[in-house]
Amino acid sequence: MKKIIFLLLIITSTAYSQAKKTIVPVSGAIVFERRELIVDAEKYMKSQKDFASKMIDYQIKNELIKNLRIIDTTMVNQLKEQLVMAIASESDYEDVAFRDENYLKYHQEFKNNQVINYTTSFEEVTKNYIVINTKTQITKTIANDSITVLSENQPYTYSNTEILEIKEYKEEIKLINGYNCFKVIMQYKSNEMDEDEELNNFMQQFIQKKELWVTTQIKYNYHPVINEKEILLKYYPLEIIESAQAQEGFVSKYTVEKINIK
Repeated sequence: MKKIIFLLLIITSTAYSQAKKTIVPVSGAIVFERRELIVDAEKYMKSQKDFASKMIDYQIKNELIKNLRIIDTTMVNQLKEQLVMAIASESDYEDVAFRDENYLKYHQEFKNNQVINYTTSFEEVTKNYIVINTKTQITKTIANDSITVLSENQPYTYSNTEILEIKEYKEEIKLINGYNCFKVIMQYKSNEMDEDEELNNFMQQFIQKKELWVTTQIKYNYHPVINEKEILLKYYPLEIIESAQAQEGFVSKYTVEKINIK
Protein backbone atom coordinates (compact mmCIF):
# COMPACT_ATOMS: atom_id res chain seq x y z
CA MET A 1 0.00 0.00 0.00
CA LYS A 2 2.81 2.38 0.88
CA LYS A 3 4.48 1.64 -2.45
CA ILE A 4 1.24 2.48 -4.30
CA ILE A 5 0.87 5.79 -2.43
CA PHE A 6 4.52 6.60 -3.11
CA LEU A 7 4.08 5.88 -6.84
CA LEU A 8 0.93 8.02 -6.97
CA LEU A 9 2.81 10.90 -5.33
CA ILE A 10 5.61 10.62 -7.91
CA ILE A 11 3.14 10.54 -10.82
CA THR A 12 1.18 13.51 -9.45
CA SER A 13 4.37 15.48 -8.84
CA THR A 14 5.66 14.71 -12.33
CA ALA A 15 2.37 15.70 -13.98
CA TYR A 16 2.25 18.94 -12.00
CA SER A 17 5.83 19.89 -12.90
CA GLN A 18 5.15 19.18 -16.57
CA ALA A 19 2.02 21.36 -16.49
CA LYS A 20 4.01 24.23 -15.00
CA LYS A 21 7.00 23.96 -17.34
CA THR A 22 7.77 27.20 -19.17
CA ILE A 23 8.50 26.99 -22.90
CA VAL A 24 10.80 29.41 -24.72
CA PRO A 25 10.00 28.45 -28.34
CA VAL A 26 12.88 27.72 -30.73
CA SER A 27 10.93 25.81 -33.38
CA GLY A 28 7.38 25.34 -34.61
CA ALA A 29 4.60 27.87 -35.13
CA ILE A 30 1.56 29.57 -33.64
CA VAL A 31 -1.32 30.77 -35.82
CA PHE A 32 -4.09 33.11 -34.66
CA GLU A 33 -7.38 33.56 -36.51
CA ARG A 34 -9.18 36.92 -36.44
CA ARG A 35 -12.93 37.36 -36.64
CA GLU A 36 -14.81 40.67 -36.47
CA LEU A 37 -18.15 40.26 -34.72
CA ILE A 38 -21.12 42.42 -33.83
CA VAL A 39 -22.17 41.03 -30.47
CA ASP A 40 -24.93 43.61 -29.89
CA ALA A 41 -26.42 45.15 -33.06
CA GLU A 42 -28.57 47.70 -31.21
CA LYS A 43 -25.68 48.98 -29.11
CA TYR A 44 -23.43 49.03 -32.18
CA MET A 45 -25.77 51.23 -34.25
CA LYS A 46 -26.32 53.58 -31.30
CA SER A 47 -22.57 53.96 -30.79
CA GLN A 48 -22.12 54.72 -34.51
CA LYS A 49 -24.70 57.50 -34.28
CA ASP A 50 -23.09 58.86 -31.11
CA PHE A 51 -19.69 58.74 -32.81
CA ALA A 52 -21.00 60.73 -35.80
CA SER A 53 -22.59 63.32 -33.53
CA LYS A 54 -19.42 63.76 -31.47
CA MET A 55 -17.35 64.09 -34.63
CA ILE A 56 -19.50 66.96 -35.91
CA ASP A 57 -19.47 68.65 -32.49
CA TYR A 58 -15.69 68.36 -32.42
CA GLN A 59 -15.42 69.97 -35.83
CA ILE A 60 -17.64 72.83 -34.70
CA LYS A 61 -15.52 73.34 -31.60
CA ASN A 62 -12.40 73.57 -33.74
CA GLU A 63 -14.06 76.02 -36.11
CA LEU A 64 -13.75 73.68 -39.07
CA ILE A 65 -17.41 74.13 -39.90
CA LYS A 66 -17.37 77.86 -39.08
CA ASN A 67 -14.62 78.34 -41.63
CA LEU A 68 -17.00 76.97 -44.21
CA ARG A 69 -19.69 79.34 -42.89
CA ILE A 70 -21.94 76.53 -41.78
CA ILE A 71 -23.09 77.75 -38.42
CA ASP A 72 -26.85 77.29 -38.64
CA THR A 73 -28.07 74.69 -36.10
CA THR A 74 -30.48 73.13 -38.59
CA MET A 75 -27.72 72.68 -41.12
CA VAL A 76 -25.44 71.19 -38.47
CA ASN A 77 -28.13 68.66 -37.51
CA GLN A 78 -28.61 67.79 -41.18
CA LEU A 79 -24.88 67.16 -41.47
CA LYS A 80 -25.08 64.85 -38.45
CA GLU A 81 -27.93 62.88 -40.00
CA GLN A 82 -26.07 62.56 -43.31
CA LEU A 83 -22.94 61.34 -41.55
CA VAL A 84 -24.95 58.85 -39.50
CA MET A 85 -26.57 57.47 -42.66
CA ALA A 86 -23.19 57.23 -44.40
CA ILE A 87 -21.66 55.34 -41.47
CA ALA A 88 -24.68 53.03 -41.22
CA SER A 89 -24.59 52.19 -44.92
CA GLU A 90 -20.83 51.48 -44.79
CA SER A 91 -21.20 49.39 -41.64
CA ASP A 92 -23.59 46.86 -43.20
CA TYR A 93 -23.61 45.32 -39.75
CA GLU A 94 -25.45 42.14 -40.66
CA ASP A 95 -22.59 40.99 -42.90
CA VAL A 96 -19.56 42.48 -41.17
CA ALA A 97 -18.41 39.19 -39.63
CA PHE A 98 -18.39 37.42 -42.97
CA ARG A 99 -16.56 39.83 -45.24
CA ASP A 100 -13.48 38.32 -46.86
CA GLU A 101 -11.24 41.25 -45.92
CA ASN A 102 -12.07 40.75 -42.24
CA TYR A 103 -10.86 37.14 -42.20
CA LEU A 104 -7.16 37.11 -41.35
CA LYS A 105 -4.61 34.75 -39.87
CA TYR A 106 -1.60 35.96 -37.91
CA HIS A 107 1.41 33.64 -38.09
CA GLN A 108 4.45 33.37 -35.85
CA GLU A 109 7.19 30.92 -36.89
CA PHE A 110 10.13 30.09 -34.61
CA LYS A 111 13.55 29.20 -36.00
CA ASN A 112 16.18 29.13 -33.24
CA ASN A 113 17.17 32.78 -32.69
CA GLN A 114 14.77 34.08 -35.31
CA VAL A 115 11.05 34.62 -35.34
CA ILE A 116 9.01 35.41 -38.46
CA ASN A 117 5.67 37.21 -38.22
CA TYR A 118 3.28 37.58 -41.16
CA THR A 119 -0.43 37.77 -42.02
CA THR A 120 -2.51 35.77 -44.49
CA SER A 121 -6.04 35.89 -45.85
CA PHE A 122 -7.31 32.69 -47.44
CA GLU A 123 -3.76 31.31 -47.67
CA GLU A 124 -2.41 34.44 -49.42
CA VAL A 125 0.19 36.55 -47.63
CA THR A 126 -1.31 40.03 -47.27
CA LYS A 127 1.42 41.95 -45.46
CA ASN A 128 5.19 41.98 -45.35
CA TYR A 129 7.19 39.36 -43.49
CA ILE A 130 8.86 40.71 -40.34
CA VAL A 131 11.96 38.71 -39.39
CA ILE A 132 13.28 39.40 -35.88
CA ASN A 133 16.63 38.31 -34.51
CA THR A 134 15.72 37.65 -30.88
CA LYS A 135 19.34 37.98 -29.70
CA THR A 136 20.09 41.35 -31.30
CA GLN A 137 16.49 42.66 -31.58
CA ILE A 138 17.30 43.63 -35.16
CA THR A 139 14.60 43.22 -37.82
CA LYS A 140 14.40 42.59 -41.53
CA THR A 141 11.30 43.35 -43.60
CA ILE A 142 10.62 41.16 -46.63
CA ALA A 143 7.86 41.81 -49.16
CA ASN A 144 4.99 39.37 -49.39
CA ASP A 145 6.64 37.82 -52.46
CA SER A 146 9.02 36.33 -49.81
CA ILE A 147 12.05 37.46 -51.86
CA THR A 148 12.35 41.26 -51.98
CA VAL A 149 14.09 42.74 -48.95
CA LEU A 150 12.48 46.08 -48.14
CA SER A 151 14.60 46.98 -45.14
CA GLU A 152 17.10 45.40 -42.77
CA ASN A 153 19.25 46.12 -39.72
CA GLN A 154 16.38 48.05 -38.15
CA PRO A 155 15.90 47.92 -34.37
CA TYR A 156 12.67 46.29 -33.24
CA THR A 157 10.18 48.74 -31.76
CA TYR A 158 7.28 47.97 -29.45
CA SER A 159 3.96 49.77 -29.52
CA ASN A 160 3.76 53.30 -28.11
CA THR A 161 0.21 52.67 -26.90
CA GLU A 162 -0.79 54.81 -23.92
CA ILE A 163 -1.74 52.13 -21.40
CA LEU A 164 -4.20 53.41 -18.80
CA GLU A 165 -4.64 50.24 -16.76
CA ILE A 166 -3.68 46.57 -16.71
CA LYS A 167 -5.78 44.46 -14.37
CA GLU A 168 -5.31 40.73 -13.71
CA TYR A 169 -8.17 38.34 -12.95
CA LYS A 170 -6.26 35.24 -11.89
CA GLU A 171 -9.39 33.61 -10.48
CA GLU A 172 -10.87 33.50 -14.00
CA ILE A 173 -9.13 30.66 -15.78
CA LYS A 174 -9.37 28.88 -19.13
CA LEU A 175 -7.48 26.04 -20.78
CA ILE A 176 -6.43 26.97 -24.33
CA ASN A 177 -4.74 24.27 -26.41
CA GLY A 178 -3.42 22.66 -23.25
CA TYR A 179 -2.05 25.88 -21.72
CA ASN A 180 -3.38 27.29 -18.45
CA CYS A 181 -4.61 30.85 -19.00
CA PHE A 182 -6.15 33.60 -16.89
CA LYS A 183 -7.83 36.86 -17.84
CA VAL A 184 -6.12 40.25 -18.09
CA ILE A 185 -7.90 43.48 -19.05
CA MET A 186 -5.86 46.26 -20.62
CA GLN A 187 -7.42 49.70 -21.14
CA TYR A 188 -5.55 52.10 -23.36
CA LYS A 189 -5.58 54.94 -25.86
CA SER A 190 -4.09 54.30 -29.25
CA ASN A 191 -1.23 56.50 -30.40
CA GLU A 192 -1.40 55.30 -33.98
CA MET A 193 -1.05 58.38 -36.13
CA ASP A 194 -3.25 59.15 -39.11
CA GLU A 195 -2.36 61.77 -41.71
CA ASP A 196 -5.28 63.84 -40.42
CA GLU A 197 -4.06 65.49 -37.21
CA GLU A 198 -7.57 66.63 -36.26
CA LEU A 199 -8.80 63.05 -36.51
CA ASN A 200 -5.94 61.88 -34.28
CA ASN A 201 -6.87 64.46 -31.65
CA PHE A 202 -10.54 63.51 -31.87
CA MET A 203 -9.88 59.79 -31.45
CA GLN A 204 -7.80 60.37 -28.31
CA GLN A 205 -10.99 60.82 -26.27
CA PHE A 206 -12.05 57.20 -26.79
CA ILE A 207 -10.78 54.46 -24.50
CA GLN A 208 -10.08 51.07 -26.03
CA LYS A 209 -9.94 47.71 -24.32
CA LYS A 210 -8.20 44.39 -24.84
CA GLU A 211 -9.47 41.34 -22.99
CA LEU A 212 -6.50 38.99 -22.93
CA TRP A 213 -6.39 35.34 -21.94
CA VAL A 214 -2.74 34.90 -21.09
CA THR A 215 -0.40 32.10 -20.12
CA THR A 216 2.89 32.18 -18.25
CA GLN A 217 3.79 28.76 -19.67
CA ILE A 218 5.07 30.39 -22.86
CA LYS A 219 7.86 32.92 -22.41
CA TYR A 220 8.43 35.07 -25.47
CA ASN A 221 8.81 38.82 -25.94
CA TYR A 222 7.30 38.90 -29.44
CA HIS A 223 3.76 38.17 -30.60
CA PRO A 224 2.03 38.30 -34.01
CA VAL A 225 -0.97 40.29 -32.68
CA ILE A 226 0.04 42.01 -29.43
CA ASN A 227 2.94 44.45 -29.43
CA GLU A 228 2.79 45.99 -25.95
CA LYS A 229 6.04 45.34 -24.11
CA GLU A 230 4.35 45.67 -20.71
CA ILE A 231 2.21 42.65 -21.57
CA LEU A 232 4.78 40.46 -23.30
CA LEU A 233 7.40 40.75 -20.57
CA LYS A 234 4.92 39.13 -18.16
CA TYR A 235 2.82 36.70 -20.19
CA TYR A 236 1.89 35.42 -23.65
CA PRO A 237 -1.72 36.04 -24.82
CA LEU A 238 -3.48 33.07 -26.44
CA GLU A 239 -6.82 34.80 -26.94
CA ILE A 240 -7.51 38.49 -27.55
CA ILE A 241 -10.82 40.34 -27.71
CA GLU A 242 -10.55 44.00 -28.77
CA SER A 243 -13.30 46.56 -28.25
CA ALA A 244 -13.60 50.35 -28.21
CA GLN A 245 -15.87 53.08 -26.87
CA ALA A 246 -16.30 54.39 -30.40
CA GLN A 247 -17.76 51.05 -31.53
CA GLU A 248 -19.69 49.51 -28.68
CA GLY A 249 -21.22 46.16 -29.50
CA PHE A 250 -18.44 45.35 -31.95
CA VAL A 251 -15.34 43.23 -31.23
CA SER A 252 -12.31 41.82 -33.00
CA LYS A 253 -11.56 38.37 -31.66
CA TYR A 254 -8.26 36.53 -32.09
CA THR A 255 -8.17 32.83 -31.25
CA VAL A 256 -5.49 30.15 -31.62
CA GLU A 257 -6.04 28.04 -34.71
CA LYS A 258 -2.78 26.12 -34.42
CA ILE A 259 0.00 25.84 -31.90
CA ASN A 260 2.94 23.48 -32.28
CA ILE A 261 6.07 24.74 -30.54
CA LYS A 262 9.18 23.30 -28.92
